[in-house]
Amino acid sequence: MNKNILSNTKWIGILALVIFFCFGISGQAYSKSRNSSKHARPHYPSLHIDAMEGALVSGNAGVKGKVVVTITDGNNQPVADAQIIGKWGGLVRGRAFGITGEDGTASFISESTFESGVISFQVKYAGAYGYRYNRSQNAVDQIEISTDEVDTNLAPEVIISADRVSAPTQSYFSLCGSKSYDQDGSIVKYTWDLGDGTRVEGCTVNHYYNKPGDYNARLTVTDDKGQEASDELLLNVTDPDADS
Repeated sequence: MNKNILSNTKWIGILALVIFFCFGISGQAYSKSRNSSKHARPHYPSLHIDAMEGALVSGNAGVKGKVVVTITDGNNQPVADAQIIGKWGGLVRGRAFGITGEDGTASFISESTFESGVISFQVKYAGAYGYRYNRSQNAVDQIEISTDEVDTNLAPEVIISADRVSAPTQSYFSLCGSKSYDQDGSIVKYTWDLGDGTRVEGCTVNHYYNKPGDYNARLTVTDDKGQEASDELLLNVTDPDADS
């Protein structure tokens, strides 16, 4: 066989081995790179609870706890549209859900209570799209509000009824305050100021006026804890001789 042919065949074989070795190494590296990129976890910026503020809100049926939660990111910038899951405790119970506004805050209002003690609120979770919740960076995640900070006694409600609101002089008006009520106690006193200098006490009163004109009949009620409330009813007194 020709020596040149043998020599060429030898070099072709060596070249094939080199190509196979090089592509085999690069192929393994490419495969590892693809597998690594598949399993790599994306990096999300963190968010956390920056502040919580609590206060009491007076209502028609006791007091309520109000909590404002502020969510910020790692640069202390407010995070909008963050979802917050909270839990009420102490004097009230229940779960709470809220979403932060552009300023990064969300407000929560509890159920009402008449009792003295503590209303507590705890954030169980906070999160937003593109962020991860970093609990370790929380400045605070729960708060307590004492209901002893304010007087929980509610003012009574005054309701005046009358058999009529217009009548001639010397004609009786029958006024009644029996529909008045106190949500957290009882009414112990009814005081009427009838607008013509007459003051009387009692749940109901019958009164007439000697002169025509408009009179404000004012009823003040007092509850069993000394809280007062008032309301008025306008009465029109006519001259019976005006049309004669």
